[in-house]
Amino acid sequence: MKDYSFIGDYASKLPLNFESGDFETNISGLLNEYLNVCKKNNIEEVSRIEVLINGILSSIKSTYEGLPYKAYAALKAAFDDSNITEIAKKNFSLQPKTNLFRIRKEGFEKRLDKRDLFHVPFELRGICNTQRFSIPGFPALYVSNSLYVSWKEMGMFEFNYLHASRLSNINSLNVLDLTYEPDDMSESHYAVLWPLIAACAVKVRNRLDNFKSEYIIPQLLMQWVNKEKVDGIMYSSTHLFNNNLNNRGRFYNIVFSSREVKTKGHCAKLADAFLITEPISYYERSIVPNFSKLTSEPTIPTNVNTDILEIEIFKDVRQQYHETIFGSLEHTLLHLPLSSL
Repeated sequence: MKDYSFIGDYASKLPLNFESGDFETNISGLLNEYLNVCKKNNIEEVSRIEVLINGILSSIKSTYEGLPYKAYAALKAAFDDSNITEIAKKNFSLQPKTNLFRIRKEGFEKRLDKRDLFHVPFELRGICNTQRFSIPGFPALYVSNSLYVSWKEMGMFEFNYLHASRLSNINSLNVLDLTYEPDDMSESHYAVLWPLIAACAVKVRNRLDNFKSEYIIPQLLMQWVNKEKVDGIMYSSTHLFNNNLNNRGRFYNIVFSSREVKTKGHCAKLADAFLITEPISYYERSIVPNFSKLTSEPTIPTNVNTDILEIEIFKDVRQQYHETIFGSLEHTLLHLPLSSL
């Protein structure tokens, strides 16, 4: 009899945090442990899971050997041979007019415009560092479903340097869902995808390293996304889960890779996919007390962000999201007009 009860236990392990030992040994041990549990529970997808795991581990090995093309080929072959390509292509549909947010850390005296809040323009690609799903020099558009998640991702910097915009997708977008919670997909699909989700959800041990082993599979996966009918990757923040924060809600990021190469400006395909507000700065917004609405705004509703109910401010002290700085800023952004880039 098939038993998927173990899925919840493995979902709760994410994000992974390998505090000692080498990355390859740690990820190999965990994925093979997962495979043995799948076999023990007699689930019918076990052969597909084994193919995917072997592909992930082969990709890591080839990367360490300095063979990036071989690394990508191994992962793609594993996708094809495990027959999860179609799952990945149809995994999640981001509905039109979804509210997404992006922030930038900049001097509080600066006045930015909406182009400054989109992806790094191609003429400045030299400042693009390696990120979880993107390689140095290749701009990508990272967005979150709340300003709180964006702020966490950016290292919780001083609010006075925070500039934020709201984006909204014009049409439905097909994204690969790598979030940790299995609630929104079938148990069998989540069981198959868990090794990939896990390999993309390893906390970086040494953030100052130029090469990060934790980014091997996410960056190879983005190459696959760029070649397939997938618009982006949705993933949980490694800064929010398993850190003893008693938040209530759903917290995620989405990354959209540039689909064209230009000498300057922004990717036209990404620019055509979204509308965006002019940015606001916390510094200027704080002229009106943080929890007060602007004269032009209605009262802040309790469901200002339907994904997020409460966030923990101090240990065991939670605050309703609409009563926080993030809720107040989002309320203002929700009442600013959207326009094309």
